[in-house]
Amino acid sequence: MPVFKAVIKSLKEYRSMFIVYFMIFAVFGPMQANAQIGKNEKMFSESSLRVTVIDQDDSELSRGLTDYLETNEEVEVLRTVSDRELQNLNDDVNFEQKDYVLLIDQGFEDKLLKGDTKDSIQYIKNGQSASGYLMTEKIDTYLNYLMVYLKSGYDESSAIRNTAEDMKEADESQVSILENPNMEDRMSVLFRFDAYSMMMMLIVFSGSLLTALKKKDIAARIRVGGTSFRRRYGELILALLTMAVGVTVLLIGFTVLDSLVHGVTDFTKLPYYVINAFAAMFVGIGIGYFVSTIAKEDTVVNMIANMINLSMCFLCGVFVGLEYLSDAVIRVAHFMPLYWYIMGNQWIVSTTASEIMSTTFATQLGLQLLFAAAFFMAGLIISKKKEVYNV
Repeated sequence: MPVFKAVIKSLKEYRSMFIVYFMIFAVFGPMQANAQIGKNEKMFSESSLRVTVIDQDDSELSRGLTDYLETNEEVEVLRTVSDRELQNLNDDVNFEQKDYVLLIDQGFEDKLLKGDTKDSIQYIKNGQSASGYLMTEKIDTYLNYLMVYLKSGYDESSAIRNTAEDMKEADESQVSILENPNMEDRMSVLFRFDAYSMMMMLIVFSGSLLTALKKKDIAARIRVGGTSFRRRYGELILALLTMAVGVTVLLIGFTVLDSLVHGVTDFTKLPYYVINAFAAMFVGIGIGYFVSTIAKEDTVVNMIANMINLSMCFLCGVFVGLEYLSDAVIRVAHFMPLYWYIMGNQWIVSTTASEIMSTTFATQLGLQLLFAAAFFMAGLIISKKKEVYNV
């Protein structure tokens, strides 16, 4: 298999480039995973919160709510505040000096006794913290329980006491971290960042190899080697697939190893991540082939590969999460293959293992393969035109 061996040996020329892009993944991938996991734990950590209650009503029901909050939180009670003090409290929440500010308006008790809870309280919370969201939910639940007892004919003291007991039972089922089905775990973050290094290596390696094989002296030596056209190109395709599979498996192996080192034990979704990665692998080869038809030197291949890959990574959610991108950017990203790789990753994260293999996932994989085929076809058309016009 002379062509196959020649291509594989040619890969040695790109060892330094391989090391660079692999180290980018090996260093920055875990760093990004650590940052994301740390952010998740901070967002969803359920601990004693620093709460300021401004009780302007000072009624039995408002004091009952304050007493309930004091059972689990660090509560500071104020009766009145000036506009300046309220602004300072708002700043304290934004700068994480306090976690939550609850403002109980005057007339709170009267509204509850009339069965009206709308606009009976106001609050200040940090919009990026799930603890603030949980506190609001907790207060709403308390008021709903309290309303049930009041409407059932209980007096205020009994309603407060029974509500506190019900909330105590509910609080006993609290968990330290609120599980969000859409929250990325360590393995999903690594597979997301994997896209950059995998694409760069596949585009550069396949593009550079194919560009080198087009040079007249190398092409002439291959043609006089005694192998048929079909065999030559069969060996070339086999060599490219071998290279691509090797790169993909290496990055997947590093991802699994890193996950094991950091205590990940649930690998039930790993096969689906692997399937998604191999679909993206064909995209990388396809783009590499396309680039080889318009580039004449390795340096040009590298430059075009960086332009294409970096653009996709920024616009498709590899470097910056899709939730932070504008609708206009996401609409543009629909026309890029890495968007569907990222969507596949998100589908795996947000879906139970038994339900991942579905029409949605098949569509995401199919679109990636269609993009790969489109790049191959574009490359073939350019190659044919160059032959016709002897470019």
